[in-house]
Amino acid sequence: MSRLETRKAYSGSWTRPGRLATISVGLAACVVSIFLEQRGVKWKYSETGFGTIILVWYLLSKFRPEWHKRRFWLVMTAIMAVHLTGWVYLANRIERFGFALMFMLLVVEIVLAASAIIKATAEDSLATDRIPE
Repeated sequence: MSRLETRKAYSGSWTRPGRLATISVGLAACVVSIFLEQRGVKWKYSETGFGTIILVWYLLSKFRPEWHKRRFWLVMTAIMAVHLTGWVYLANRIERFGFALMFMLLVVEIVLAASAIIKATAEDSLATDRIPE
């Protein structure tokens, strides 16, 4: 099934998240961060949580047509494991990230994660597009 056919298979009422969804995710992340900070969780771990929410939301929204592929979920699991391990390690080494460093690392991480998903799902679609002889 080509990418165009996959998009046609979804309901017409569903559209990609717009500005309202982006603002909602950002506000939810801020509320969760404030809640965690009031409960005694250090801010640096809230930054890790905020980065995780942004990463997952972006990847899931951009790769929705790939959700039915098992390989997509395996790659997402690996991405999340590496992401959380790396950010917790950095949070233990650096007292405060600052927005600029966190944003720069998150952009690089999104590009690398998206590249890994594209590479993994392209191989998966090549295997299913072949006609058996």
